[in-house]
Amino acid sequence: MNGLLGNTLMILVIINPVNLIFLVMLLSKDFKFKDIKRLVLESNIVAMAMLILFAFFGTFILKSIFHIDVNALRIAGGIILAVIGKNQLEKGRTFTVEKEEELKHIAATPIGIPLIAGPGAITTVITLSHINMGVTLIATAIAIVINCIIMLFGLGIGKKLKDLRLLGALIRIIGLFIMSIGVQMVVTGVKMLFFV
Repeated sequence: MNGLLGNTLMILVIINPVNLIFLVMLLSKDFKFKDIKRLVLESNIVAMAMLILFAFFGTFILKSIFHIDVNALRIAGGIILAVIGKNQLEKGRTFTVEKEEELKHIAATPIGIPLIAGPGAITTVITLSHINMGVTLIATAIAIVINCIIMLFGLGIGKKLKDLRLLGALIRIIGLFIMSIGVQMVVTGVKMLFFV
């Protein structure tokens, strides 16, 4: 159970639902709630499909097609996570939304991929599935469902917080955690690749 809980929390932190609440709040200024609800559902379905695909076939693709050691991916993904975390820590957000874009054009990309199922989340599910496929699949599904629920209630949460600066502060705190996870992935990858 601790493995499932730990994996779910790790994937959820990397997805960073707080950042996505900020996105929903920004979109609510220009679009109707029913349209945002459809966008949230579609983007999370796309993200879950992508993460499950990589959980199943990521290691095979790495080893058989590209001949990449999973620990090399762990190091690369850790660096990417550290950079993403650094950006969130400094800026309080990781994306911008163009008002002229239609919602149907941004559900799969960039919201589903890479805002939800980004390089950090993909790397994480591949490395976790290498350890325990079943737990990783369940943890991924739970994390995406929680993320979807948080996004759907993002408008209400945003109204309670009232101040976008508070959301920015929360995103910065999560950015610190993401940086830490990234650094830990690099350290683990280096140890496994060179010292084990």
